Amino acid sequence: MPPEVQKGLLRVLEDGFVRPLGSNECRRSDFRLITATHRDLPHEVRAGRFREDLYYRISVFRIHMPPLRDRHGDIAALASYFLSKFSKKYGKVLPGIDPSALECLNAYPWPGNVRELRNEIERAVAVAESGLPLQVKHLSDKLRSHFSPSTAGLCQNFKERLHALERTLIFEALKVCGGNQTKAAAMLGLSRYGLAKKIRRYQLHDMVHKSQQR
Repeated sequence: MPPEVQKGLLRVLEDGFVRPLGSNECRRSDFRLITATHRDLPHEVRAGRFREDLYYRISVFRIHMPPLRDRHGDIAALASYFLSKFSKKYGKVLPGIDPSALECLNAYPWPGNVRELRNEIERAVAVAESGLPLQVKHLSDKLRSHFSPSTAGLCQNFKERLHALERTLIFEALKVCGGNQTKAAAMLGLSRYGLAKKIRRYQLHDMVHKSQQR
């Protein structure tokens, strides 16, 4: 922002008056100012490129927005939003995003943040076939270079194996303890309430009932 513009903005914020271009009269202004930047403003102040008084005037309430690469949970929602938007623009019907394509999106670091994701989805929609989900082949080479199909679903498989192991351990503990949930919970290092939740999750009620009937 040029120094003269900074000076004018500070004057408006301090006095509450603005003079329209070409007018000799000042008018009272009533607005809420929201600013955004990707630059380090304290550094810009020290370097003399940004007014210190303006910096303190606009930094009353600050919100730090992490880069998209640190917000993987937002990628799917944003991609779906842009998919809907650009499907209408290009007159196509694309029923969602293929799971592999979504994993490809999550594997990319997104140095250009949301703007880069927006452009990527628009490009993919433009080349995609109507009637089919958005697929990996529709994404650009730079995204596909960060994605290995052999690792697709690795996290999901890990969770499934972890749950299977947990179910087996709970089953064995209940068996050893004769279905006594209090003893089994102590053996597993869980609270009785926590064990009860896992018994419901893994549908081990029959194991408990059979042991209690003996």
